[in-house]
Amino acid sequence: MANKKVSSKKKKSMPKNNQNTQQKEAPKKEVRDVVTLEFDDGNEQECFVEGVFDCGGQDYIALVPDNKSGDVYIYKYIQIDDESYRLEDEADEEKFAAAVREYEDIVGYKAEA
Repeated sequence: MANKKVSSKKKKSMPKNNQNTQQKEAPKKEVRDVVTLEFDDGNEQECFVEGVFDCGGQDYIALVPDNKSGDVYIYKYIQIDDESYRLEDEADEEKFAAAVREYEDIVGYKAEA
């Protein structure tokens, strides 16, 4: 995923409420940051920002596609200034594996191999 175009926006998602209550309470809306990845082949994918985390002195970002696939994309996160950043693939397989382990530790989840 070299040189991806990234655009950010906020997207509201409704939390699921399976309780049948008689209260007329407005559901709370969760606002999550959304980025749109544009891949080299021209395809685009909107993703929710799961978070930015450090691994070995490098910042990484975890993105969850809005297609409910269960996938998580992890990219190097390079802050350019207060309002802009760049995402890059981690070319070093050992560093990428370490970033995946760090993410799994943070969220308490073990990804399938």
